[in-house]
Amino acid sequence: MEAAARIAQIISAAAKTRDAAITAASTSASDYAAFDAAYARAMKTYRRAVDRAYARRPA
Repeated sequence: MEAAARIAQIISAAAKTRDAAITAASTSASDYAAFDAAYARAMKTYRRAVDRAYARRPA
């Protein structure tokens, strides 16, 4: 159970970071292409964090 709680914490933190990056991009991006690029980077970072969290779980 401890591992599941840690994974949930990592995913939650990654989601907050992702949401903050998307919000910042939506307020500062000068056009849709800039926002789209920032959104793609935020999602890629989030997916990597989730993948790493699940890779660390005990078998």
